[in-house]
Amino acid sequence: MRFIVLLKHKIIQLDNIIPLLMELKKCSLLYGPLFVAPDVYTYEVIKKNVVLFDAIKSMGGELRYVNRFKNRLIRLIHNLFILKDYLYKKVVTFQTFDNLSHVQSFLLFFNKRTLKGKRFYVSFSNLPYKSACIANRKNSTIQCNLDVRTMKFEGFDALLFSFTKEQVEKANRILIASNDRFLRIGYTRGMAEWQKFLANSRYSPLSTEEKTPYIFFVLSLLEHAVIGEDNPPRKVLLEECLLVLKEFCKDIHTVFKPSAVTEMDTFTRLINEVGYKNYTISYDHPICLAKNAKLTMAYTPTGVLYDAYFIGCPTVEYAHYDSRVIEMTGGKSLTGDIVDYFVCRDMNKLRAVLKKLIYNYVKVERNGAKLREYFPVLTNQEIKDIFNHIL
Repeated sequence: MRFIVLLKHKIIQLDNIIPLLMELKKCSLLYGPLFVAPDVYTYEVIKKNVVLFDAIKSMGGELRYVNRFKNRLIRLIHNLFILKDYLYKKVVTFQTFDNLSHVQSFLLFFNKRTLKGKRFYVSFSNLPYKSACIANRKNSTIQCNLDVRTMKFEGFDALLFSFTKEQVEKANRILIASNDRFLRIGYTRGMAEWQKFLANSRYSPLSTEEKTPYIFFVLSLLEHAVIGEDNPPRKVLLEECLLVLKEFCKDIHTVFKPSAVTEMDTFTRLINEVGYKNYTISYDHPICLAKNAKLTMAYTPTGVLYDAYFIGCPTVEYAHYDSRVIEMTGGKSLTGDIVDYFVCRDMNKLRAVLKKLIYNYVKVERNGAKLREYFPVLTNQEIKDIFNHIL
């Protein structure tokens, strides 16, 4: 039985799927999965994320990509070669997007009908349910969109989500139209095998640097503003962060983690203009970087803040929200209470927060009941029981 994961252009689902696959491997339900990227760009981004790529190899998995050639006929032949397992093996497919190509649709249909293959739709999130609801309220507030969309799912053996069906519908303002089985998988990034793998990771953000304390700084888009009435480009927020952080450069190192969409030319220009020193650019896994950091910092309500919160690292968000959003959140972060220190575009306040966290030992308390509510993690036995019934 072959496992194939069909990935979309954003790699965030890969980060959420790998922990589940590691648990399935421990259950002896998975062997040598194939991860199929939609293009060479996504393929290279995954390879650059060394921890994710090593995780794939640790399961005996392979990473390949389709749509390699511009010529339509050659591209079709190559895609068929990459997906040839569908023609003669029982395949378990984890599908992360809706719009399959004609070739993919045919192969999945053929495999399911002829070779008794299994097909699962996968959409995981590392956001707590409460935070997902807040994010959706923000989008509705800005875009004045109160309509409920209908999402149709047909031909799946099960739909795998982080939340219950009712929670998914409420958080995303959608109506799920499907007779397929719906399964709540929870917070996959907290699963035991994944946490064990990360704990044994051979990567270190300061492998070539003196072992000094460091700040983990998450980079996102820079050139585009968040949708809203008066929001500046994100690079303005980053520049203000750099100007404040520069005052502490002699005492603490900074590890910047770009995302796949970060405009690195803009980042390099800002770093040079500010004259920022004592930093490293790392593509290691966010949880590995946050694990030993003095704090995790971002200029957007990025999903990395949730993972940092989960492992007990202090979280700081420096942001500028649309005034309607500020009113909606009551002056708090869009993450809800995941951010320990939220600074609404006030450089003096940011300076005070950083001074406190850098020069003092600040113990972060995480409520166990709250963590279990926000980040429900299935045990290996629970995962085994679920998939024994559907594979």
